[in-house]
Amino acid sequence: MYISPLAVANIYYIICKLSTKAKAFKYVSKINLLVNIAKMDARIVEQALAATQFTDFEDALQYYTALGCAATHMITRNKKDYKHSIIPVYNAKEFLGL
Repeated sequence: MYISPLAVANIYYIICKLSTKAKAFKYVSKINLLVNIAKMDARIVEQALAATQFTDFEDALQYYTALGCAATHMITRNKKDYKHSIIPVYNAKEFLGL
């Protein structure tokens, strides 16, 4: 399983808002042990900048990061933002079969 560096930053931010920096650091450290962090580099940023099918730059970054690590599917809260994806896109409930 891969997540993007951007997802790591978002997770840290959300936990900090709900709890403490110490807890956020603890949970992000655990996540780092459980998943692979996908590569996000200048090429990914260039692809996202050129992607006219995305209205949200962050979504474009996530998408091209997924393509870059040869992801076979994506899990997101914003399925509608990935309607042009060549990778199957699921929300968490769909992915877990709930």
